Amino acid sequence: MKILTQKELEELASHRADNCISIFIPTHRAGKEVNNGQDAIAFKNQIQKVKQSLEKKGLNGRKVEELLEPLYKLQQDVNFWHQQLEGLAVFRSENHFSYHRLPIEMEDFCSVTQSFQLLPLIPLMSGDGLYHILAISKNKVRLFEATRFYINEIDTEDTLQQGLIEVLKNYDFEKGIQNQSSSQGGGAPAPGTSQGGGYLNPSGNRGGSNFHGQGDNPSDDEHLLKEYFRNLNEGLKHYLFNPKTPLVLASVEYLQPLFREASNGFNYHVMPQGVEGNPDEMQARDLHKKSWKIVEPHFNRERERSRNAYHDLAGTGKTTYHLNEIVPAAFNGRIDSLFVAKGAHKWGSFKADTQDVDVHEEFQEGDMDLVSKSAIQTILNGGQAFVVDPSELPDKTIQTPMVALLRY
Repeated sequence: MKILTQKELEELASHRADNCISIFIPTHRAGKEVNNGQDAIAFKNQIQKVKQSLEKKGLNGRKVEELLEPLYKLQQDVNFWHQQLEGLAVFRSENHFSYHRLPIEMEDFCSVTQSFQLLPLIPLMSGDGLYHILAISKNKVRLFEATRFYINEIDTEDTLQQGLIEVLKNYDFEKGIQNQSSSQGGGAPAPGTSQGGGYLNPSGNRGGSNFHGQGDNPSDDEHLLKEYFRNLNEGLKHYLFNPKTPLVLASVEYLQPLFREASNGFNYHVMPQGVEGNPDEMQARDLHKKSWKIVEPHFNRERERSRNAYHDLAGTGKTTYHLNEIVPAAFNGRIDSLFVAKGAHKWGSFKADTQDVDVHEEFQEGDMDLVSKSAIQTILNGGQAFVVDPSELPDKTIQTPMVALLRY
């Protein structure tokens, strides 16, 4: 079970079809709700609402059943309903079917439009709770994605360099090539090697792949650690896609400044404070508890920073509560922070070529949810989106589903 990746979110956000079905329900990890099958019943009720919507659109019975078939199978899968978190999101169209277990509670919701409804996913995807933990030692690397309620280890074994041993293997190979060259006419030793044969391990001894333990003096192998961290940062680019998503380091104390130095120039946010200690001895729940204490104040500050900036810049042209300004700004990457009223929906259309926005009082065939689309596009363009109670919107002088702080 894992949180949505950027690629998955982009695929969902860009998907278009005549009948895009979105279903959200609250679920339970254990208890009577699971034992009595109440989550499965709640899902079945949403399927019935979707079926009615499809029939109202004029789809024939066979087409409706084809669309709903994977949903019925999921509803009847007893094992599936014993493996839930706090919420469930299901997406279905003529050529798409996916579901995602969620670590935050959802409200019952379903829709059939020409694009998927993604607004309930915002707290997991923006600067409102999602962060990463990088547990690094000289022996291995573990990368986690987490929220206040959830932690999950990402499988990176095939993509991230796993410890100093990988650097030493490269040096051993270079040493062999260098020795060959030296025997044919001399030359300087390769990095980490000596003229006397056999590479120098980080302790300064020849041969073998042994290196310092977690608490040893790092001075002898600092150059190896820097290369290790440079390689690690290159691999992390495939996972850390949002520069505003915090990354908490977990390692012994002296490794942290070395990693931060190596991460300069990479487009992600390493927190100035980390979890100190040998992470190889920490379980996921320990890392989660310690790291949340570090990032919680950060999330609170980011929200308040955006709120205060909105008040300070009101009337300067860098804030807006007008939908016909917010929607194109979101698609064009102009939004720094977007505050969205919980449960808000506004139906309409947006034409990218003309930048025209049409807002409808009631849903019309072909409409998109302009609120949901604006929030998702803000995140995909590197901004932040916060879902708040309507009373917590920065601008309380008008009735609006969302307000935006603009970059320019």
